[in-house]
Amino acid sequence: MGSMEITKGLWLDLQRREIVSQGAVEVLPEMEFRLLALLVENRGRAVSMARIVKLVWHPDGPPAKAAGKNAPLFLRALVFRLRSRLDRRAHIQAVSGKGYRLAGR
Repeated sequence: MGSMEITKGLWLDLQRREIVSQGAVEVLPEMEFRLLALLVENRGRAVSMARIVKLVWHPDGPPAKAAGKNAPLFLRALVFRLRSRLDRRAHIQAVSGKGYRLAGR
C-alpha cells in the first residue's frame, strides 16, 4: 500500500487511513478516507456524485438511496477538515454539472 501525496507536504497514509502533515497526524473516519483516496486517485478530474456513491459507499453492490443523500455531508466534512485543520492548498472543488475534484498541489 503506502501513501499518496495530497499536496506538497500533505500525505494520505493508505495503511493507517490518516493524513500526515509535517509530523501532525489526522485520523480520518472510514467514509472520508475512501472519499479522499478516490479524489486523490483522480486528481484534477471531476468525479460524478453517482461514481462517488458507487465507489465509496457500495464498491461491491448497487448503491442505496440513503448513500446518495449522505455523500454531500461527507464531502462538506472533508472540505472542512482539509481547509481548517490541515492545508488550504488542498481543496475539493464542485465542478458544475460534472461532480467534484481535488485541486491544488
